[in-house]
Amino acid sequence: MVGSGPVGLATPIVCQAVGASKVMVIDKKEDCLEIAKGFGNMIMPLDDSDGKDLNKTAKKIHDCMGCILDKSTGCGGTCCLIGMASGNFTGFPLMDNVMREVMITANFRYCYDYPAAIAIAANSQYDLEKMISY
Repeated sequence: MVGSGPVGLATPIVCQAVGASKVMVIDKKEDCLEIAKGFGNMIMPLDDSDGKDLNKTAKKIHDCMGCILDKSTGCGGTCCLIGMASGNFTGFPLMDNVMREVMITANFRYCYDYPAAIAIAANSQYDLEKMISY
C-alpha cells in the first residue's frame, strides 16, 4: 500500500477481512507510519533500519504504479486494478497471467463497496478512530 492515510489504512483492513495476513505500507510521513504500526502486525511499514537496501523494493513498487500488469505479480498472486487506467490494454499479457494463475480483480465504481465496508468497520478489531488524521 502506497500511503498510510485513512484510505491507505482502510485498504489493508479490508485485505485482512478477505484473507490477507500481511500488507506492506510505504509512506514518507513518519507520523502516518506510527499510526499504521498501531494496527498490529498485519501492517508492515517499510523499514530499512535493519540495513537492507529497500531502494530496489521501492523502485519496483514505483515502476508498477500506473503500469499494465506484468510479471511483478508472482505466481498465484492477486492484482487489484483500482480506478480507470488511461490508454488501452492491447498489450495486456492475459495468457501469461493465466498460466501463472494470477487472480485479477478490479474496482472502479465504489458504491457497491459501502455495505461491505460498514460491516467490516462494525466488526473490526482495530481502533478505526486512529485513522482520522485530517
